[in-house]
Amino acid sequence: MVFEFSQFLLASYTVKGNIKNIVTKEPLEGVNIFIKDLRKGTISNREGDFSLIIDNEYEAISRLDDVIIIEFSHIAYETVRWSGSPNKFIELEMKEVLLKLDDIVVTSMKSEYFSSDVPVFTEIINNEEIRSASAITIGELMEERAGVSRVYNFDGSFNYNLIGLDSKYILILKDGQPITGKFNDKVDLDQITTANVEKIEILKGPGSALYGTEAMGGIINIITKDSNSSANSQIKVRGINYNSDLKDIASNPIGGDLSYDFLLPFRSYKIYSTVVLQKLVNGKKLSSLGKDKIDKINFDGGISWRSNNEKQNIKLGLSYFERVDSSKEKTSTGLEVKSSSTNIKRNNITLDYKLFYNEKYSFSQSINLNSYTRIYNQTGIDESFYKNDETKESLIDYDSKFNFSNDKYNLTGGFEFSRPTYNSNRVNGGSHYSPTYGQFFQLSYNLSRLYTFIGGLRFDNYESTKITSPRVAFLIKPNADSKIRLSYGEGFRIPSFLEMFIDFDNIDNGYTVMGNENLEPEKSKGITINYEYTNNRSIRFNVLSYLNYFSNKIETIDQGMGNSNEPIIYKYENLAKANYRGAEFSISYLKSSNTSFKINFNARKAIDGDGQELPKTIPYSIGSQLNYNLSKYATRITFNSSSNYRSYDQLDPDDLDDQLYHLLNIRLNYNINQNLSTNIGVKNITNYTHKNGPYVGRSIYFEIIKQ
Repeated sequence: MVFEFSQFLLASYTVKGNIKNIVTKEPLEGVNIFIKDLRKGTISNREGDFSLIIDNEYEAISRLDDVIIIEFSHIAYETVRWSGSPNKFIELEMKEVLLKLDDIVVTSMKSEYFSSDVPVFTEIINNEEIRSASAITIGELMEERAGVSRVYNFDGSFNYNLIGLDSKYILILKDGQPITGKFNDKVDLDQITTANVEKIEILKGPGSALYGTEAMGGIINIITKDSNSSANSQIKVRGINYNSDLKDIASNPIGGDLSYDFLLPFRSYKIYSTVVLQKLVNGKKLSSLGKDKIDKINFDGGISWRSNNEKQNIKLGLSYFERVDSSKEKTSTGLEVKSSSTNIKRNNITLDYKLFYNEKYSFSQSINLNSYTRIYNQTGIDESFYKNDETKESLIDYDSKFNFSNDKYNLTGGFEFSRPTYNSNRVNGGSHYSPTYGQFFQLSYNLSRLYTFIGGLRFDNYESTKITSPRVAFLIKPNADSKIRLSYGEGFRIPSFLEMFIDFDNIDNGYTVMGNENLEPEKSKGITINYEYTNNRSIRFNVLSYLNYFSNKIETIDQGMGNSNEPIIYKYENLAKANYRGAEFSISYLKSSNTSFKINFNARKAIDGDGQELPKTIPYSIGSQLNYNLSKYATRITFNSSSNYRSYDQLDPDDLDDQLYHLLNIRLNYNINQNLSTNIGVKNITNYTHKNGPYVGRSIYFEIIKQ
């Protein structure tokens, strides 16, 4: 049969097919169709049809054992690699990744909506963007987003501010469940890898009406890959040089990453697992804390079951994270003055159950068990250097949700119970816990094809405090190309255990921090207005303006009397009022099937009750990204740039480099064959560093990915 088939090809053969959008089923024009082994290609026409004539290719086809591999690529769609017999008519569907009008979002409504129809603006980082960014951690990925201002913590980590608000006002979720374990009331996104992440949804503006505490400024929901996918596995190896001086590579900071994931279906069950190992040596120059060595391990895994009628689904998920770092300080003679180490462990068990009664009714419930431990040890030449700080956190979280939907209504409601526990030798009173209860309801009503209204209300009980959080929003579609979103919501944040109970003396720097058990929850009222314009799926323009008023804002107050001889004592108080206002402009432009461009501009202003600008604000930032496909060579080139203007009090106002800085990255992705690809990139090309961040200068990485 091989001989007969090859003889037929020797004369001529035409590969034919049709390509559509996987959601809208509309035909796709301009898709690049390329057979790498034969060095032949074509593009799809307006109806999505294509045909490719193969002449006199007997030897090439014979080597392929009568199986041909075709790559379908388009800068606005996820690349598809198809393999099969060339005598078969190919019917292909591709997923949009640039304008993302057809993505399903769940975070802003706690139920599934198309991104183009959701009444509350939600930004999406989809799987194609995550893969092309070559980011190892969520923090690294977020740092490249133009809408996220670049503020750096004293410990060297990235502070993921949104709409001008500190990250302690941003709720971090994983598959809709809260993540416990914070350092200085902030979740470190560098502790969460991108290996098993399908997409990230970012809600900007108050979200307490659905999610309760901490969602005053927005929500970042990290959604892992769907376990309903077919069997697959992937291994990824990366090497990083943080100095780019290959002549002295032995003394440069060097990093390495290894990840492996697989999905194995068995009847109605599916088993999945992801393991990521990260290592950094000679890293003393990479942060203000000067860590010599950092080792990280991430594990995500679980098992899922789906009934034969697909009406029930149970998922048991397990995750584990550990980070161990160490550093040493020595004199010029080699005498060790001080050494320190940090050990962080995070465990999570999640059990989800979903019931789809019919097309209109569904019910779900989940139990989330979290534990977090952070141990810091320090030794030195005498006892004055000795330190041992240990912090333990745990969280038991249960929530249930029902949903009813038809052509006109979408009703969502639920109940949540949460019991966080905190123990640290920096706080008074040993272990602290505070159970909270919440009930929420939300109604979405399609007034007509052009108007959608939502109203929501949440009730939370926190000890003796009762908090009500309302939300209303409108979606208006003046025409087929435009959308207007208006929303108002109220948010709150329960004081953290650290703010209430800390009793810490910093001997090295000569100050004391004291908690305040009488703190009241912080509250906010926020308005967002979004205008979105799309034109023929080639351009998408978004402008988001926001205004957020704070009351009972918790600030650290110097309790000293101004006498330099008195000790410095800081205490948390409900004193401040503040408002945050600004606007974000973004444009995604599809120039051709091979070229796309994105640009994002942000202007922010944050002032206190007296009209004074709040510190650590990024008033202006601009970012851009250029993607170019060399489909003939199975290669994509990406340029990413960002410019940031900061006005810290501690910066020298006469030094422009302190206030205005630029970061530029470039990466190149090359598909060697159907199952093997490489990434090569340079980050921070200009090698810019500063004492207030960023701390990491130029780095070069090389990555191999095997499917």
